[in-house]
Amino acid sequence: MKKNIKNIFFTVLELAILYVSSIIILIITTFIDNIINSSMSDATASFAITKIINASAILLVVFVFFKVKRHINLIKALKDQFFNINKKLITFVIISVLAAIIIPLMLYLLGYMQMSWLIWNKLYLEDIIPIMIVGFLDCFLEAFSEEILYRLAAYEIIKRKLSRKWIYIFSTLIYILIYWVGSGISLVTIINLILLNITMMNIYIKFNNIWLSIIPRAVFEYIISYGFSMKRYGAQIPGIIGFTSGSNSFINGGQYGFYGSVFTTIFFIIITAITTYEFFYKKN
Repeated sequence: MKKNIKNIFFTVLELAILYVSSIIILIITTFIDNIINSSMSDATASFAITKIINASAILLVVFVFFKVKRHINLIKALKDQFFNINKKLITFVIISVLAAIIIPLMLYLLGYMQMSWLIWNKLYLEDIIPIMIVGFLDCFLEAFSEEILYRLAAYEIIKRKLSRKWIYIFSTLIYILIYWVGSGISLVTIINLILLNITMMNIYIKFNNIWLSIIPRAVFEYIISYGFSMKRYGAQIPGIIGFTSGSNSFINGGQYGFYGSVFTTIFFIIITAITTYEFFYKKN
């Protein structure tokens, strides 16, 4: 019992050092971003620079932390995992694409979302292409940095002293806390973030490959944000099709966007149940 309490204490301490360091670095980079944004007239370019700086800062923190604690060689791990991507990636990407298309369309057809614009009616091609490129940077870099921070780093720290259940508990609490502080949260959003974290952690634990969660998540959020313009963590970006909610509700997610919708909850419940059963309970 005392040993378990000691392990929990030192694990929490390590996690606190890593994530507090990450928050401090992000505050500093946000300050730098504001300086860059105020000095640039091109909003698209400044947004891309902001994403690159934030992602680079998070990766630097994780890299230095692992270097000091000697958990793993982060660069080598990422490279080795990239060149050993499981064929399951295709399945995960297809599921992500289908979910990202079907859920917004269902909300639209049921009257919970309205189509406010089509991008080609508002912008010229030379305006659209930069937005799509920046959208790729936005979603990929966010997925890349966050999956490493919330999945890979959390897993590598917790697994050394505690059992698998603690990996899910601590990583989920951290995930929720960060987004709560960053953009506010609703009960439905909490449920969705819990389910998303469990699913992504299932994939990482089963295949020991962070790219299998990075790439499907990036594709999923790219279509949601830049395909249908649905809010993601409270922010709405003008994408190809402008889906907007006429009123806030737990059906369409309201101010919390896609991750605040019960339609998303239904999808996440299904995918979480499937991955949990297939990966850990199904007999071969």
